[in-house]
Amino acid sequence: MTARTWLATIAACMAFLLLCAALDPVPQEAQDVADDITLAQQRASLEARRDALALRLCQAELGPGTRVLWTVNGDLVCRPAVLTAQGGAQ
Repeated sequence: MTARTWLATIAACMAFLLLCAALDPVPQEAQDVADDITLAQQRASLEARRDALALRLCQAELGPGTRVLWTVNGDLVCRPAVLTAQGGAQ
């Protein structure tokens, strides 16, 4: 093969790759973003349900005003309501 044939082959390959890239504008990336949004919405919904159930559990255990806390390990901690004195008693 001559140098001209090699250059023509390389040019044809590059043109083919550029054409493929132009015709396929990364639809997978757009789908990944859409999937991430859906998963984030589902996670937020599940976390809201979890927090509501945790609040009901803590209120059943310690009464109204109970605070719901989560540890870094994901464990539920119920804190009782803090009562403060009113009227500036001495």
